[in-house]
Amino acid sequence: MCSTEAMRTALIVLAGVALIAVFVVLLLAVIISISRRAAAKAQASAAADPHLIGLIHITPALFGGGGGEGASRVVGNGVIGLSRSEVVFALGYSRKVITIPRAAITDVTIDTTLRVPGRIRKGWRPWLMIRWTDSAGGTSLAGFLLAEPARWRAELLDEPHGL
Repeated sequence: MCSTEAMRTALIVLAGVALIAVFVVLLLAVIISISRRAAAKAQASAAADPHLIGLIHITPALFGGGGGEGASRVVGNGVIGLSRSEVVFALGYSRKVITIPRAAITDVTIDTTLRVPGRIRKGWRPWLMIRWTDSAGGTSLAGFLLAEPARWRAELLDEPHGL
C-alpha cells in the first residue's frame, strides 16, 4: 500500500511539473509574439520618417547603442537606410534620427560583441559597427543588428559584393 501511495504522489508531482513547464512555454510564446509585433510597429513607424525619402537601400534594424556625437544612447527598433552620401537610421516610435556622413566613416566592422560607452552587448547574431569622425573631430560609434551585415559592410567600404 505504501508503494501505491508513493507512486500516486510521484505522478501528482510529475503532472504539476509538466503543467508548469507548459505554462512557461506558452508564456514565452506570448512574450515573443508581443515583442515581434512591437518591433514590426516600430519599424513601420520609422519607415514613414521623411529622412528616409530617396535612400537607395532601406532595411529594418535594431540600434544597439552608440557613443560620441550623433550616436544616441537610446536603443530600439527602426529602419536603416543608405544613400550615396550618408547612412540614416530612424528609431521607431521616438523618431530620433542618426545621420552618418559616408565621407566621415573611418571603419566598419562586424562582431558578435558590441562595446559602446556604458554597455557591452553580446549575442549570437553579428553587429554591424560603424565608426566615423564627428564634426568635433572625435570618434563616434553606432552598432546595428540587421540582415546581411557583411553586404552592408562591403557597400559602406566600397568593396565588391555590396548591396
